[in-house]
Amino acid sequence: MTSTTTPLNWKAIVQELERGIERIRQDKIHLRYGGTKPMQLREFFTIGVKGPRQSGKSIWIMRYIAEHPAALVVMANDALRDEFIRCASTGDLAFYGKLEDYTPMSAEALDRMVVTAKELNQMIKADEKLAARPSRVIIDGAYWIFNNIRITKYYEWLGKQSDDYIDSIMID
Repeated sequence: MTSTTTPLNWKAIVQELERGIERIRQDKIHLRYGGTKPMQLREFFTIGVKGPRQSGKSIWIMRYIAEHPAALVVMANDALRDEFIRCASTGDLAFYGKLEDYTPMSAEALDRMVVTAKELNQMIKADEKLAARPSRVIIDGAYWIFNNIRITKYYEWLGKQSDDYIDSIMID
């Protein structure tokens, strides 16, 4: 990488938090607490992480979705979505330069995996079922996005996407 900024180890951070969700899932802890499925998704199957700008979050998302191709990624707007797809399909980041040890994904696959907050909001309002069940939803810029989308509506919509519990990873 060409930047002097050292990215955080987002992989280690999220892996540790995902282990906690897996324990909840295996031990069925969420069922002991009752409540609605949207409440359980919010309280037991959501990871929230916050970090400074230029700390490697987008790089982590790129690498993560390469390993989890059924993930759905939500970006704040068209410009951020388009830049993310450009970076993930070339491995070339404006701030960091060319990524080492990264295999770019096809722009076509990324186009299906990455949506904007506006598109997510339209899906929620239409109560639209996704063509393919996402393995997890990664929301980049969650604070901003959920100032514009009611988070309770998001979890109601997410709960209808599968009989299983879909994890959400909220990143700021």
